[in-house]
Amino acid sequence: ESLLNIINDILDFSKVEAGKLKLETFDFDLNQLMKEFMAVMRFRTEEKGLLLTSPIKTDLPIWLHGDAGRIRQILINLVGNAIKFTEQGEISIRYELQAQDNNQSLLSIHITDTGIGLSDEQQNKLFDRFSQADGSTTRRYGGTGLGLAISKQLVELMGGNIGVNSKLGEGSTFWFSITLPIGHAPQTHLDAQQTHALLDTASEHPLPQFSGRVLVVEDNPINQMVAQCQLEDFGIEVELADNGRIAVEKLATNRYDIVFMDCQMPVMDGFEASRSIRSAQSNALNPNVPIIAMTANVIKGDREKCLAAGMSDYISKPVDPEKLAQALHNWLPKA
Repeated sequence: ESLLNIINDILDFSKVEAGKLKLETFDFDLNQLMKEFMAVMRFRTEEKGLLLTSPIKTDLPIWLHGDAGRIRQILINLVGNAIKFTEQGEISIRYELQAQDNNQSLLSIHITDTGIGLSDEQQNKLFDRFSQADGSTTRRYGGTGLGLAISKQLVELMGGNIGVNSKLGEGSTFWFSITLPIGHAPQTHLDAQQTHALLDTASEHPLPQFSGRVLVVEDNPINQMVAQCQLEDFGIEVELADNGRIAVEKLATNRYDIVFMDCQMPVMDGFEASRSIRSAQSNALNPNVPIIAMTANVIKGDREKCLAAGMSDYISKPVDPEKLAQALHNWLPKA
């Protein structure tokens, strides 16, 4: 859920630009946040043979009051960049907490890498939106150029500062600092009524089960895997197609109860594939099969564009189980 929330906010970048992004503030343990973050990022550094270090000064909790999810998002962007631009050596994450007046603390975090470094010119425009250090036509490192711009806006939204110190060929240190109120550890004592309510909340309800056969049309292997796992959890039989042309060919020889169709794909996109399936010349065994668009675009008018191409419905990415369950309930043939 945390990752889905972060991805949703990145996809809806206009929310940040329009100043409509709201921070969620609550008490959190800084040391625990950093331990969990390090455990996740260590997989990525080990894949490249890099060393990831973060000296945690104490095992005692450090309670602060703020938006822990947004702090984690900033860290993901900064450390992700450090991993991307570092081929050998290490990445170090150092955080300091300085007590201040009025029950406030200054949190300062530094991420230092042994990567390719940045020139003065690159540093000057690095936090601009859609700006990338590697601007060549043969870009090696990829990326959208939004991560650092989003990080800057989040830090400033928290009333803080962000910057970089770097020298070309000698690595970089990205840093940010924010002032947060001192938080309080939650009370651990529960009375009998609270304990009973907690146990009721913790008992997991089984996922609804459906019966059907669906085709997932998606070119991204990770998205394929996620969609397949989620649908199989609902008891659905799943087949995959890498693009619209393969989907059209499969529909000519197989019957499906629903087609989940990505819109942006190579070879043949979802719009063209849907028009082909619905056309009078279609070879599909069931040209009226429900086609549910799955797209990262959340711009006004996209739903109408999907329906105009012959699609039956529209769900936005990232697709969560609730959206899938609703689509299955709405469009699977009723027993």
